[in-house]
Parts: sequence; C-alpha cells; structure tokens
Amino acid sequence: MRQRLAGVSAVLVSLSIVGFWSLGEPSPAPESAPAEAARTVAAVNAPIPPVSPRPPAHERAHAEGALEEELVGTTVVRGTGEPLARVEIRLIPQVFLATGQATGDPLQESLSTTSNMAGEFLFTSVPPGKYRLEAHLPGHVPQILPLLRVPFEDSLTLDLIRGGEVEGVVLSGDGQPAPNAEVSAISRTRTTTLTDAQGRFTFTLPPGSHAVSAVRAQEAGALSAPVQVSQEKPLHRLRISLGAGAVLSGQVTRPDGSPVLGARVHVLPEGFRTPSALAGTDAQGAFLIAPLAPGAYRVQALTPEGHRSPFQQIQVAEGGRMSLLFEAEGPASRHEKHRLLGQIIDSRGHAVQGFYLEVTALETGDSRTFDFMGDWFEVDVPLGRHRLYVALSDGERAEQLVQTGPGASTRLEILVHPGVSLSGRVIDPFTRKPLPDGAVLIPQYGVASIHADGRFVFRDLPPGEHTLHLQRGTLQASQRVTLRPGKAHDLGDLPFEPPLPSPR
Repeated sequence: MRQRLAGVSAVLVSLSIVGFWSLGEPSPAPESAPAEAARTVAAVNAPIPPVSPRPPAHERAHAEGALEEELVGTTVVRGTGEPLARVEIRLIPQVFLATGQATGDPLQESLSTTSNMAGEFLFTSVPPGKYRLEAHLPGHVPQILPLLRVPFEDSLTLDLIRGGEVEGVVLSGDGQPAPNAEVSAISRTRTTTLTDAQGRFTFTLPPGSHAVSAVRAQEAGALSAPVQVSQEKPLHRLRISLGAGAVLSGQVTRPDGSPVLGARVHVLPEGFRTPSALAGTDAQGAFLIAPLAPGAYRVQALTPEGHRSPFQQIQVAEGGRMSLLFEAEGPASRHEKHRLLGQIIDSRGHAVQGFYLEVTALETGDSRTFDFMGDWFEVDVPLGRHRLYVALSDGERAEQLVQTGPGASTRLEILVHPGVSLSGRVIDPFTRKPLPDGAVLIPQYGVASIHADGRFVFRDLPPGEHTLHLQRGTLQASQRVTLRPGKAHDLGDLPFEPPLPSPR
C-alpha cells in the first residue's frame, strides 16, 4: 500500500454515513502523557526459549477489535545474513507527547523475548498500538526501531552489526561525576545514552570515526577530537568535562526579507553529516539552540518547502554567544496570494510540534509538500478550493477542505486522529454467498485484496469520509462510508452490485 501524507480531520468526521452501511458508535479514549523515564539496557544471560512454529495465516487471523496480536521475526548479522542467537528484543509501549516526542506508556509493561539458535523470535498476546523496538546483544550495535505499529503483518528482520566498546565518564564543572548527562556519538547516525549515578557511560558503536559530546541542563562538553572505534580495540577511560554551554541564535528569512516560520536549523560537527543539534523557527523566523559544546560546526537552514541555505562555518567557545542570519534559497513569499495560518491539534487536544503538510489546489490538481518544525504553519495559496493533508510521526493523520476567498488570510485548526481499521465481506446480492478474488480500492490509501471467504481488511485509515471501489475483473461498484475515530469498523456483508450498462 502506497503511503502518503494524507488523512481526514475531525472537520470531515460526521455522525452519519453516506449510503446504507452502519458503522457503529465512536468510543473516544484520550491518552495520558506520562513523565519521561531514563532508558536502561540489560545484558542477555537468560536461556534461549524455543520458538513455536508459526501457524498458517488464516489460523492467525484475528477478528476486528481483537485485543491481542503476535509479532514474529529473525535476528541476523548485517551483510551476511547469518542467524544471531541470544538477542534480547524488547517492545516498549509508546505515548507521543505534544512535542512529537515519544515516551514509554506506564499503563502498559514492556514485553521481552530472546531469539533462539536459528535467530527466530516470537511475541504473543501483544496489545495493538505503537511501540519502540530494541534489539540488544553484547558486542553488537543495538538495533532500534523508534516506531513500530502493531498489528504488523509481515515478519521482521533485525540486522545487527558487531561494534566496538566505548566507555568513559562525564564530569561537571567542579570536577564531580555528572549523573543523568546525555552523551551523544555522531557518525552516520546519532546515538545517545545517559550517564549513571557515577557519571559513567558505555556505548557499543559501529566501527569508524565518532564525535562524542555531552550535555546536562545548561552545561555542555565534548572530546577535543573524534574517536576511532574498532571491533578489536575497545576505548576506555574517555573523559568529558562539562562547562557553560554556548548559545546559538539567529533568524531565517526569504530572499525578500520575510521570515520563514517552521524552518529547521541543523548544527553539524565539522567533518560529519549528521546533526548534533536541531531547532525550529518561530513566526518571526527566529531560532535558539543551547547548550552547545565547544568545537567547530557547520550550520544550515532548511525551509518547510525543502529549500536550503548555504552552510555557515562557526567556531564555538565555552559559554559563547553567537547570532547567525540565513537567507533560504527558493522563491520569495508572494503576498498577493491568500495566506493559510494554523495549528495541528492531536487527539489529546495538544498543539503538535513537527508535522508534514500537503496542500492540493482542487481546480488544478497541483500539490506542494511541507515539513514544518514548529507548532504553527503558514502557506500562501491562490484563491479557490484546497485540500490539506497532515501526517505526524506517530501515524496520526488528517484532511481538511478549505475555500479561500476575499481577505488576506485564513486561520485554521486541524485535528488529527490515529488510524482505524475497516473490514467487510463482499457477497453475491442474490445467493448471499461470498465472492472471492478481486480487490477493494480506496483512492490515496491503497488496495486491499478480497480473500477466498470474501473478506477484506484495511488496517490503518484516517477517520472521515472515504469512497470504496470494489473491483472484480472489469466490473466495479462504489460506495461511500464515514469512519469515526477511535474504533475498528466492520461493514458486514456488502452486496457487489455494479451499475447497469448505459443504453446505446
């Protein structure tokens, strides 16, 4: 199924349906946002449990609304595909905060299992939802999937690479151990961990060059040079001293001098392509990044439309303050157009920071895609009808139709909701028997196959109005439905009744 930045907002979520299909009553259940908790990593010493044979797909199928799912997969060595045994795999339930940041859900306990000698693992009785998956094996770089949605229909393959051990200590400005400092290692990716009560940290990092730094509150520090990690030679007794963190501020503008709202400002350690710090711009195009560790950096701004500014090279001193001005490439704002201003509100009523927005002019079909860093968006559009699609990192989506008319701007508030499932059984209208084969198409969201028992399933649709196209051979029937947020929907038996051919 083709994924896109699409969904339907609560503006289109009605309490009735179009046609004769009844979809039940909504059952909203707002999530609570728990406090953050530090992540810990446990060594794997437990015996390896056997993995039961996986039953056929038709025996594993769950009825809509089932409370449990299963998740299966294998752990292998990256590059060779050799099975890896004794890998600890953990599923950590996730709650996404208004900032877009994920944190553990205290209402659900983490699930854990271990791969067997063939590298196979199996989770059973997994409640549907969003999870962080972590795979750990001593001497190997952890494999992390920040967002895994259950049910997951396919088998997972987790490929781990053998890495080198990096160990050290972080000290505060008075020379004492610094507990709960965040230590980052930058290479092709950014890896982070927290120091323990004695200020100690340990990584298993992929071979290569890494820039290592640490921050705690308003203090920051870094190693004076990148470290070279190898499998053969562990690095021990590294020492990072914290001092007053530097402050980087500035503004991002367009060629005409107008500010850019929701731009991303990336700070990259010299010699690396992965950011060590990131910030978004406000309505005045201003940004603030703190604390920064001393060192050489390259800084670049990226507009929501994808235009990049030239890099600026800076040298940061302990406790220093610096201000930068970025002029983003690309066309200037066209103020003769209508301006859409708004916020994205999640299912818990919080303004969202960081989202994707697609704007389509319905008269022409022209689409533009934006990646906003902040909690507001602004887009200049011509007068007319537009469809706005929104997608969040945790899968919540929305759609809203907008008619722009006289006036300089329109303020919007778009509500996003988690995806819901939709199922049904296609039957012959006369015999009432199931019709196998064929497919059900929902424009913009993909295709579901019609199985031998006539059933089809969409696992993740945004709430709102949808048009289903039932296809068998050259014949097609259509029907519109409205999905309400927070509940799985089973349409029951759907008679396949293609329209009669028009008379000649």
